Amino acid sequence: MRLWTYQAPNFSLTNGVYEPKESRNYLNYSDAYHELWNRVETNGLIWCCNSRDGWRRKGGYWEWELDVPESEIFRVVDEGVWGKIRVGKIAKSRHLWDSVFLNDPTSSNVSVLLKFPLEASWGKPVRDYQNLGRHEFIQSLINGFWEGFSDKAAQTPPKIQAAWNAYTRTDMLPTAWRKMRGVYLLLDELDGCFRVLRIGVTGTTFAERLKKYNFPRTGKDVQYHSQEHGWQHWFDYRWVDIIPLSSEVYPSFIAKALETFLLTKLFPRHNTQEVPVELQNAPVLMFPS
Repeated sequence: MRLWTYQAPNFSLTNGVYEPKESRNYLNYSDAYHELWNRVETNGLIWCCNSRDGWRRKGGYWEWELDVPESEIFRVVDEGVWGKIRVGKIAKSRHLWDSVFLNDPTSSNVSVLLKFPLEASWGKPVRDYQNLGRHEFIQSLINGFWEGFSDKAAQTPPKIQAAWNAYTRTDMLPTAWRKMRGVYLLLDELDGCFRVLRIGVTGTTFAERLKKYNFPRTGKDVQYHSQEHGWQHWFDYRWVDIIPLSSEVYPSFIAKALETFLLTKLFPRHNTQEVPVELQNAPVLMFPS
């Protein structure tokens, strides 16, 4: 049976760790989800729709198109009844649970539940980060962060921009941005693919922060030197990307929130103090040049 689901771009349906409590739906309707998990005896549920236009998400979610054997369908949920359960008090919704599950996965206005993890042969994301450039992929993460951010400071999410190319010695940082604060990413290129080496937040401005990273250093490799044990070579990087956050549009706390979010999605190799221990050995995401 053909099914569709919409997930965060860094999430795999076929392997890894599934944390349903991180979803915004769970945060809004946790009582209903706990009751559901108790009744079906698992919280590893992937919610799907039986038509591409069923409940398309916007901003940062990727579409997975699946071909699932009907014998592998775990539950079929009546969305009309489930909607009433979610917004009502659990104690007053007991009678609704008798009618929330259906038998026909082809019915209209239903969600089809599958057990995590899925079989890899069932399908793959229509948009895969391995087929995206770094800006498109990272921007999709930013869009997802912004969509789920409750205290939006602007109608549109921040935009990632290229600031420095060491190969061509090109400084792409406009004068106006030099005075801004925001998030910066240091990248390198290996075998034709980009990898994020470090993510940080500017203390003052991009101009002051990047100056401390020897940016730009005309005629030489762009390098960072740690002063902890004297001036020692730490790592090389060839690209600088920035996410400008104008103080006129975005409150100061947005930068730190976005940095924290990206650290848990991109796992940069040289953020060992900022990235949780369990993520420090995660594979480095690579993006085609």
